[in-house]
Amino acid sequence: MQKLMLRSRANTLLSVRRVTEVNAGRKTAGVDGKVVLLSSVKADLADWVQRNAKPWQARPRVAPCQLGSAVTPCTGPVPRVA
Repeated sequence: MQKLMLRSRANTLLSVRRVTEVNAGRKTAGVDGKVVLLSSVKADLADWVQRNAKPWQARPRVAPCQLGSAVTPCTGPVPRVA
């Protein structure tokens, strides 16, 4: 589903419209230092997003160490002191 949304031209245009027109911070520069107000620049932004968009990759979740168990996933076997 995510790949389909990233490849959709209509979804890209809607996303650019939301960011550049509907968003309250539309006149504030983003991390790239650019403000997009003209329609020709919006079209360029939509083309750039369409070409460079990549699906979001989830990071693998690592279970925390289970302290007190015989084997902890982080360190291996726990030596038993008798």
